[in-house]
Amino acid sequence: MDDNLMVKRKTRKPLLYISMASMVMLFAAFTSAYIVSKNGSGLAWDVIILPTPFFISTIFIVLSSVTMFMASKAIKVGDTSKMKTFLAATLVLGIGFAVYQFIGFNELNDMNKYFAGSQSTPASSYIFAILGMHMAHMAGGLISLLVSFFNAQSGKYSVENHLGLELTAIFWHFLDALWIYLYIFLSFSNEL
Repeated sequence: MDDNLMVKRKTRKPLLYISMASMVMLFAAFTSAYIVSKNGSGLAWDVIILPTPFFISTIFIVLSSVTMFMASKAIKVGDTSKMKTFLAATLVLGIGFAVYQFIGFNELNDMNKYFAGSQSTPASSYIFAILGMHMAHMAGGLISLLVSFFNAQSGKYSVENHLGLELTAIFWHFLDALWIYLYIFLSFSNEL
């Protein structure tokens, strides 16, 4: 491994971990505020059941983590063909996740649940804020996947040099775990 790659590894991985730690703190703050607002408002809290597309998107993102793992595993043994295939599958599944998220947002609106305005409630505002913020981070993940996909297609990854793919995989798995936490939290928040 050359010195330049070692320097990149020593700087980029810790920066990614720091950014993920800040995201954990952000979503911990959101979910804590949700609980405090719900239990401290003294008002009747709007019970919102997440529409089915959010569950379907969960399946998409879990499958995408599996394919991302397979892509990472393939490049570590030098199988660039499998890496490209699994990376393409991850990208397709990631786009599927995003599509079903937007379908879920539309279904929330169809249920008269809004982010802001006279018809919004604190519960609906929190749900839209939490889900919207996750989608903003997912946009970054999808951009990272696209860059990795194009880098893979142009032959930039090898057994010795696949840091970009490795960083994308770490971030993608993090977004997956974060979504699973948020989905479970919001699915069972009516019982908190």
